[in-house]
Amino acid sequence: MTEVIDPERRKRKREFLLIVAIALLIAAVTYLEIHLPRLRYQLPLGGNILFFSIININVVLLLLLIFLVVRNLVKKSQLKADILDLFRS
Repeated sequence: MTEVIDPERRKRKREFLLIVAIALLIAAVTYLEIHLPRLRYQLPLGGNILFFSIININVVLLLLLIFLVVRNLVKKSQLKADILDLFRS
């Protein structure tokens, strides 16, 4: 049986999967940050640039994750407010 999924639900599912993927990426980059100092001494200048890049990537991913979570929370609260307005009318 094929189930018809409305576009809003499909969009929410896609956003949830994106949030999970970003959280996993943050965990992977954090793991690299923890284990990179051992390798940094072997790569004099390249190690510093790599370490700096990984920290910046982690910051960008964290900001993106915060943005997506807050946006979903706002959408949910707005949806609940719209439903409550329907019952008030």
